[in-house]
Amino acid sequence: MVWPFNGDKAKREHEARENEARRAHEAAQRTAKREAELEALRLQNEATLKEAQRQRQHELQKLENERREKEAQRVREAAIEQRRQEEAIAERKAKREAELEALRLQIAANEKKAQLQYESEAKRLENERLMKQAEQEHQKRLTEIEKEKLNGIIAAGTATREQIMKQEELARAAEENAMKEAERINKEHRQDMEAIDGKLAQENKESQQRLETKLQEMKEEAKIDKELMEKNRQEQIRQHQEIEEQIRKRYDSEMKSLNESMENRKIKREEMSVELKEEIAKEKKSIEERYEKELDALETQKEREAESYNGVMLQLNTESKQLETNHEEKMKELKGDLKEAKQERNQLLDDRFMMIKHQTGTITEISSLVGQRGKNTNFNDIVIIFKAL
Repeated sequence: MVWPFNGDKAKREHEARENEARRAHEAAQRTAKREAELEALRLQNEATLKEAQRQRQHELQKLENERREKEAQRVREAAIEQRRQEEAIAERKAKREAELEALRLQIAANEKKAQLQYESEAKRLENERLMKQAEQEHQKRLTEIEKEKLNGIIAAGTATREQIMKQEELARAAEENAMKEAERINKEHRQDMEAIDGKLAQENKESQQRLETKLQEMKEEAKIDKELMEKNRQEQIRQHQEIEEQIRKRYDSEMKSLNESMENRKIKREEMSVELKEEIAKEKKSIEERYEKELDALETQKEREAESYNGVMLQLNTESKQLETNHEEKMKELKGDLKEAKQERNQLLDDRFMMIKHQTGTITEISSLVGQRGKNTNFNDIVIIFKAL
């Protein structure tokens, strides 16, 4: 090719344009190659990330299945233990109620027996009282006979000083005998009633001691039940804390694993596809939702176990209060029975004392009548005094 004038310059310009075009073509080729390599790397990274996510998901599912199996096993064991404890508590409660009922029946039988013995003893004392009353009536009749004899002597006007002195001696002796007999009868009756009071008081005290002992035993059993429930409650709290810690660690581990997987492959966020970004966001959201769901399930289980614990503790507290109430009512009843028995004894003692006082009245009047008579008293005055009686 023959270049025109200034051909060297044109040639150089032509070569420069060709070189520029060649460099542009080579640059375009390098850019296309680099873009192809980047696209291949991106696709490879996406495939690697998806495979890692699939493997991690598989491993997480395996761990989740193991966790659920362990949790189900723990729940089953906790339910079995809870049922066993509730059955044991119910059995002890039924046993305590049966023992308490047997104790009530025994106390009622003892009270009935004591009441029958008291009534039998009271009847015996009443029979003795009637017999002694008959004896007193007999002595009274003898005194009246002596009084009639004295009246006859006075009325006839033939009484001698010796006879009057003899009658005075007989009257004093009759009065002394009557007072001694009354004192003896009163003393015996008082001793008998004191013996009955002592026996009733002893039986009442023994009944109270049995009730106190039984109440303490039941309180100890209730205390053991409460301590056992509290121990199990603390164990449940510890297990819940462990499970919550495991859930938190697993969540941290999953999030850390996902972040490390991205960093190790040096995937830049701007180089990710929209689908990959959405998949990663979806994976994070799934992890967070599963974490929240597990925490909610654990919280629900904690509330359910706390409700069951509170129900059992409420039942134990109610039972303890009922035992205290029954014990107080029984103690009041025993004290009332003892007070009533003492009142009956005091009334019987007062009635007996009045009867003895009345029986000795005639003899006392005769003695007073004879004692009032002086040596110079006219026999007609004595007759008037006797008529005044």
